Parts: sequence; structure tokens; C-alpha cells
Amino acid sequence: TFRKLKKAYDLLGKTQAAMEQLHMHFSSAVNESAIEAVKPYLNEVSIEMKFQEMCQSVPTTKAPVCLLNLCENLFLVMRSYYLLVNWHIKNEEAVPNSSNVFDIERNVSREYIKQKLKAGLIRIWHDVQAKVSTFLKSSGLEEFPFEKFIQMLGILRKLTQVAEIFCGDKSDLLQDFIKTQSVSYIKNYHRGRMEELKLFLE
Repeated sequence: TFRKLKKAYDLLGKTQAAMEQLHMHFSSAVNESAIEAVKPYLNEVSIEMKFQEMCQSVPTTKAPVCLLNLCENLFLVMRSYYLLVNWHIKNEEAVPNSSNVFDIERNVSREYIKQKLKAGLIRIWHDVQAKVSTFLKSSGLEEFPFEKFIQMLGILRKLTQVAEIFCGDKSDLLQDFIKTQSVSYIKNYHRGRMEELKLFLE
């Protein structure tokens, strides 16, 4: 179990190194989960393809469902990390304040883990936000039918709500993007309708 594994690292004095490895694993998981989420919606996939290129290759008709799949996959990584943080909080061992070198080391290590886990929440969310933003910038939102555009906004709204619970972040990057894209989309949509009306009247 994770408890036994953690104890083994504690005994080896490798707790901090283990925590570094754990965070590297989660960063990698965000990247891999994002790629795996987008892959099924591509007509062709090559090993050399970067994530951004994959996003650009998703057909417009499949983009909303692809975004949903992407968010779901990334949510699972976030959930896993969130549970890990909670596990550490619940299973934190009280270390007495003493001048004993071993106890001092344990206190330092415990504080390090606490800070690292807290920082990890923000870091993972930023990684997730970056992946979603990359997808959105590459998906040609302005070409979407109105219903699909609204659907995507709904997915993004849910994601920002999850982020606030996850790490208290207001998702400024994503919120700004949503705002900018919404204004741009509405302008284009309005222009398109006006042109249709003009043609009709002529």
C-alpha cells in the first residue's frame, strides 16, 4: 500500500526525493492523459505529432466531444492528486518538538512535503489549464455552430468550478480566453446573420 511505501522511503531518508518523483509522475500523467484523450478523434496519428498539432487535426465536428473527453481525462489526474493530498493530511504523524536530530529532520521533512503538496495543486492545475487552452486555441472555435459553442462554454465553466475547489484558483487564463473568444464569436455570428439578412432583403 501507499502507507507502507511512504514508510519505506521515510526509513531510507528519501521522503523528499520520493515527493519530487511523485510530482514528476503527475506532470507526466497530465501530458499523457491529454494526448490519449485527443487521439481517438484524429483521422491519422503519427508518433512525431506534438499535442498542439494533434489539437489542430481534430475535425470541428468532433471538437466539443473531444474537449469533454480531454477535460474528463485531466479531471481524473486532478482527482487522484487531490485524494493524495487529503491522504497526507489525514495520515500526518505528529512529531514532538524536541532537540533530537531525528525528530528535527522528520519535522523539516514533514513541512517540506506539506509545502510541496500545496504547491503541486497549483502546478497541476496550471498544467491542465495549459493543455485545455492549447486545445481551444487550436480548435477553430469561431467556426462552430452556436449550439456547439455554448456547449463548449458549459464544459469550460464546469472545469473552472472544479479548479476552484481543487486549488482555489480563479482560472484567470481560461476565464480571459473564454471572454475573448465569446466576444469574438458573437461579433462574427452577428456579422454572419447581418450578411444573411442583407442577402435576403436584396
